This record gives sequence, C-alpha cells and structure tokens, in this order.
Amino acid sequence: MTSLDQQPSTTVVDPIVLRRSPWEWIIDYNPFYLLSGAAMLLGCFLLNRALTQADPDRFDWLVKLLVVFNLYELVVIALGIWLARKLQIMRHALVLLVLEVLLLSDLTLLFHRSFTFNEFNGLWVCAPAWVLALAKLAVIFCGMNIRLLPRGWAILALDLAALLLLGGVWRALVKANLFHADQLYLGWWLLALLIGLRGIRWTEHETPRGDPARILLTAARYVPLTSVTLHLWATHWVFKGTDLHAYDLAPMLIGLGGLLMIKHKDPQWSIERRIALLGTGIAALALSAGGPVWFNAGYWSITPLRLMLLADAGLWTTAWWINGSHLLLLPAGVLSFLMSALGHNLCVIFDRLRTLGDKSTPDSAAGWGWSAVACAFVMLAAGAALSWLTHRSQMDRN
Repeated sequence: MTSLDQQPSTTVVDPIVLRRSPWEWIIDYNPFYLLSGAAMLLGCFLLNRALTQADPDRFDWLVKLLVVFNLYELVVIALGIWLARKLQIMRHALVLLVLEVLLLSDLTLLFHRSFTFNEFNGLWVCAPAWVLALAKLAVIFCGMNIRLLPRGWAILALDLAALLLLGGVWRALVKANLFHADQLYLGWWLLALLIGLRGIRWTEHETPRGDPARILLTAARYVPLTSVTLHLWATHWVFKGTDLHAYDLAPMLIGLGGLLMIKHKDPQWSIERRIALLGTGIAALALSAGGPVWFNAGYWSITPLRLMLLADAGLWTTAWWINGSHLLLLPAGVLSFLMSALGHNLCVIFDRLRTLGDKSTPDSAAGWGWSAVACAFVMLAAGAALSWLTHRSQMDRN
C-alpha cells in the first residue's frame, strides 16, 4: 500500500446542505418562551401605568395583577422543570428558568408600587413576596439538582430583601420627614456590599463552563443585583432633590475591588490583578473628590472623599493581608489611611502637607544631620520588612 493510499479521504460538503431552515432554528431555540416573557413584562408595565393614572387609590387592582403575575411565574417554573426532568430538552428548560429569575427581579416595579399606598400595604405585599421568591428559587434549584451552601442562600436572601424592601425604607423615611438626599448614598454602599459578596462561592464544587447549572447560577447571582442597581438609579429620579452625583457611584468600584479580592484569593497574584485592584480604588477616589461636607466638625468633618480614603485603606490592606506578598498593596493602604487623617478634601490635605513640609525642613547642618540619622533607622526598618516579605514569598512558592 502506498503512502497515497494511507491518506484519509476528504469529502467536500455543499454549504447549502449545512444551512438550517428557519423551522429548524425555531425548534432548537424556541423563541416563543422569550416572547411570552417579554409580553408579560410589557403587559404588567402598561397595566401598572394605566392603573396609576386611572385610580391610584385602588389597591385591590394591584393585588389582582400580582396574583396573575405569580400564577404566570408558577406555570413558567413547572413547565421549565418538566422540560428538564421529563423531556430532557435542556435548552428550552434553561430559557424558561432564566426567564423566571428575570421575572423575580421586579423589573416592572409592581412590588415597589405597593409602597405608594402606605407602608403597611407595601410590607403586606413585599414580605410574603420575599418568602415566595426564595421558595420559587428553591424549587428551581431542587428541580435542576443544584445544591446551594447556606452562605449562598444567605446572599440570595439579602439580594431579594434589598430588591423588594429598600423602596419601603425610603417611603417610610419620607413619611416621617426623616428622608435626606444623602441617605441614598448608604443605598449605594449596600450595593457595594452585594457586589463584593459575588466573589463568595455558592456551591461546594465549581460547575464547568457551559453547564446548565452554571448558567442558571450566574443568572441568580447577577440578575437581581442588576435590578437593585436599576432601582437605586430610579430612586434618584423619583424623589425630588436627590440628583445622582458621581460620588454616589464610587462605592460600586469599592464593591468591584472586594469582588476581585475575594474571588481571586490566591498567593500567586499577577501584577495585572494588583494594578486592577489599585485602579478601582483610585477611580473611586476620583469620583468622590468633589463631594459635599455631610458632617461639619472641623478637623473630623465627614465627606465622601474621606470615607473613600478609609475604604481604600481597608480594601488594600485586607487584600495584602489575605494574599501576602504584594508590595504594592500595603504601602497604598497605609498612604490612603494617612491621607484620610490629614483632611476631608483635597485642598485641606494639600495645605496640611505643605505646612508639615515647611515645619519639618531642617534649617541648619545639625538638623540635616539628625534627619539623616533618623532616615538611616527608617531605611533599616524598611529593609527588614522587605526581607520578611521576601521570605514569605519564597515560602508561598515552596
């Protein structure tokens, strides 16, 4: 047999044969489920708007609409689990179950609408809705054989509580004449906490990429969080005198830094990850630089910049402590803390730095001599610290 005979034969396939007909595409992807979900969301949004304009005091209309909405959700869950467990059509089932996670995220603002009547009616609607949402997710995860750790359920419960109940907190503060525009800044810090918690693993074992369980868990992680962000954004538009400022968005960057720190808790961090962690903190400082003075107490005045300097100091120092041998993070954390101690805005910080520089500059040869002696001790301590960090780095490698 010749070498030519041993070569595998190649077959040229006609590209027309590889083309899929529209009917085959519809069978594979079944767009009717997404169209059904879009129609339900649009219908609820339009009905909510119509009921508000027609008779804003009819609470029973909102309750009836919520009953229909929950009935639709139950049908979506049952159909999705039936497709996954009985018919083994995983792609169609996954579309339905991800759609259900989207429906749970209150994109139509129906649950927040309940607080516009009074706080009791809103709590009467949203508290059972919070329990029911957790129960629906439990049914979905059980049907898809997904086992969440207790910390995963705790984070999910916190996400849904912020989503459903945060609007009621703002309404209660408004009714009690205790609401202030700067209180929404605390809501953005809550969002930063929720973003940072994304780095915690929800399951015992990591699911492979492309697995339906991984896709469903990703939707449960980020869809409610995205909805909380949109609700906070809308709150600035609903309440008068609560314009959205750049410093309101700065806590989100701290949350991203926390997510990076928790998710990549690895002693062999790359320089890119360290720079990314430093970059999020520096960007948060840039957004907070022009913030107002919230508590004027002289030296101890509170501003968004001072809070962000303290947050950066905590973030960078904690990242250094967890991951060990990162020389960039510890000095950055110490510097951020020292700057927060100097003042509450950039002008005060620069003025005090200039004053300290004028007072600490020696004016004689003896003064410069004692400064050199002190510098020798400082450099000796810095060298010892560097040797200790080098030893820790070698131990981590081994």
